[in-house]
Amino acid sequence: LPNEDPEIFEVSSKCLSILVQLYGGENPESLSPENAETFADLLTSKEDPKDQKLLLRILRRMITSNEKHLESLKSAGSLLRALEGLAPAGGSSANSAVASLALEILQAAGR
Repeated sequence: LPNEDPEIFEVSSKCLSILVQLYGGENPESLSPENAETFADLLTSKEDPKDQKLLLRILRRMITSNEKHLESLKSAGSLLRALEGLAPAGGSSANSAVASLALEILQAAGR
């Protein structure tokens, strides 16, 4: 996912979204510490709400389809901080959708 080329990011994130929709959290390594760090980096570096929403939907699907991923999220400090940074922001309607998704994920993690 992390790629400087926006087109590559868009295609790879859409592919990941489809895989997560199809298989949910079947792969136990989906939210490994390394992948959680990648999600945290992407959520803080991507400024387009569309990109952020897609990443948050992927993350939400993973944690709601597999308890192990939810437990992994609870111990992923940098990812939780990234989510907390997105949750309170809510100026435009696009940003409020991002904030709402981030808040939903944080609530699932008990934050």
